[in-house]
Amino acid sequence: MLGHKTHTDITMLNGVTTATKTTNALGQSTATTIAPLRGLPLTTTDLNSVTSAMRYDGLGRTTAVWGASRPTTQSANAQFSYQISATVPSAVTTKVLNDSVGYVTSTALFDAMLRPIQTQKPTPQGGRLVTNTFYDTRGWVWKTNNPWWDSKSAPNGTLVGVDDAQVPDQNVIAFDGVGRQVLSTSYFQSQVKEQTATAYYGDRTVTVPPTGGVATQTFTDALGRTTETDQYTTSPTVSVSAGSGQAPITTVSITGGSTKAVTSPPSTDKTQGVSYTFDTLGHPAEVTNLASGDVWHTDYDTLGQVTGKKEAACPARPVRPGGA
Repeated sequence: MLGHKTHTDITMLNGVTTATKTTNALGQSTATTIAPLRGLPLTTTDLNSVTSAMRYDGLGRTTAVWGASRPTTQSANAQFSYQISATVPSAVTTKVLNDSVGYVTSTALFDAMLRPIQTQKPTPQGGRLVTNTFYDTRGWVWKTNNPWWDSKSAPNGTLVGVDDAQVPDQNVIAFDGVGRQVLSTSYFQSQVKEQTATAYYGDRTVTVPPTGGVATQTFTDALGRTTETDQYTTSPTVSVSAGSGQAPITTVSITGGSTKAVTSPPSTDKTQGVSYTFDTLGHPAEVTNLASGDVWHTDYDTLGQVTGKKEAACPARPVRPGGA
């Protein structure tokens, strides 16, 4: 907001920053103390004077965090350990303090490129809840296993596998030749439950959701801004041509259907959709309901602040910049 200043004080020792304090227009402050040799934050204090403290290992990785002004002489709220390997998946183990002053342990595993491939979390029934992420040869995520229960072990740093037929919630994504998602399929124990299809036609993208959803088409301009969003009143037809191999290319075609609004009396020139226009500076200026013809208009000053609004079926009203 214009005229409201934020001020930052910097504390330095031998030319190195050791602390900062930022004060807003209301006199509220946040503060950070910094390790001078590494530049890493040691403590942070928020607007409510609640302090958090951090500790690091020799590589600058966080090893412990104390939150809610908890003294560092007590057990940390969270602890982190790291296992880096050239032969098995690397792992980060997280221990979070519970109400019994014990720790709840979870693990995240990473492949040789340090991409996340698995998480393991404990459950009240014992065992662990596991998620998996799979990459194709292009490095794109093509399959994810949402949480499934492994009753045989608690979370640890060892990768665990599962057959697709035992996963209750799995998503498989297919891509076109330029890496755009064209088909998303949800499985329950290897059985298809629902699909979402997407087709790209230059400035127009058509999406057909699972049964019960409404198919849409979205238009964008040369700057990637959405200029129109239409809803189908008659469902289009989806055709899929699936590729094969380690990096398959899938082609999706969506044809037919209608986006004409259902009106009384019937009209053939009204679309069930909304259009968006922008002024010369790129501000969203108008929103138009294409079916009803209602228009919402916004005016701006040279600083880009809203100065007036005209809503459909309402008189124009001025807006004071920086206020209600």
